[in-house]
Amino acid sequence: MNHLLKEMKYYKTVDGNLKRVFFKFLLSRTPLKLLVNTSLYKKIYTNMMLKKAKQLKPYILSLENTNICNANCIMCPHSKMKRKQETMKEEDFKTIVNKVLTNENIEYVMFTGLGETLCDINFEKKVEYLNNNFKTKVIMFSNAGLLTKERSDNLLKLNIFKINFSVNGPADDYNKNMGLNYNNSLNNINYFLKRKNELGLKFPLVNISIMKLDKDIKKYKKFKNEWIDKVNSAIIFMPSDWTNDIKSCNAKSKRWPCHNLWKEIAVDAAGNVIKCHGDYESVHKLGNLIIEDYSTIKKAREEIKIKQLTGDFSICKNCESSFYPSLDWWENR
Repeated sequence: MNHLLKEMKYYKTVDGNLKRVFFKFLLSRTPLKLLVNTSLYKKIYTNMMLKKAKQLKPYILSLENTNICNANCIMCPHSKMKRKQETMKEEDFKTIVNKVLTNENIEYVMFTGLGETLCDINFEKKVEYLNNNFKTKVIMFSNAGLLTKERSDNLLKLNIFKINFSVNGPADDYNKNMGLNYNNSLNNINYFLKRKNELGLKFPLVNISIMKLDKDIKKYKKFKNEWIDKVNSAIIFMPSDWTNDIKSCNAKSKRWPCHNLWKEIAVDAAGNVIKCHGDYESVHKLGNLIIEDYSTIKKAREEIKIKQLTGDFSICKNCESSFYPSLDWWENR
């Protein structure tokens, strides 16, 4: 119960309220889940979705500041990625965030993608630029392998809203799953948490995540229990289907417009706006923010959304996400 209350407090801080968590809990963890995807539910959900689709504007800028990575995760397609491995230049970063943040009401700038955030030696300078020029909440993802004491100290001086440490394996599986040294990553995270507590900081919120890669749920629950008292949140989640093989997921006959296309603008390390970071080869480029006007790219994004609303999923034809149970559009935005 204490763990549940702590998770609720975490999501309330992240979202500002518990409506999204409440809806998803009711419709996925209670007998009400039997209503999901029934004819009546689909009618209600469709009407709500169409209404929100007219109103919802992007509030997340998802940036791949680098697509270089120090890990070799068995669940990640990075080792197969063919596009150029690079780090976003500081000037290009400024150009990108200036164009997007002056044209959209962005609440979160999220550093993520197919690389390790801390492989970018200038990452802290980019966060500092955001802190000094925009009122956005910074979120970052890291495997903590490069989280030295010096970098921990530097990150804690910045205004970062949330950090997700992707551990992705209990001790016995970690080296195989991540291609990193477990003790090194563990020590790095513990030092970060120790310094945060010593400084009396509420932020950044710290989330520990682990992917469920086999059927032994007990070891994942044990992992969560070991971390939950140290961090703001600890979650177990399923890996993405990077193979783009929709046969591998529990596909429903009904496909839904992807909520992410409305709420998030995804940009790769070369400055290309892509449909999402699931497009790890940046095949579907909607324009480049370094050299093109934002209005041109915005028009391309709107065209994709219109297609999805009319049932054209060609740009996402092999993605499993649109087959997920119809819950995402309940998000309180």
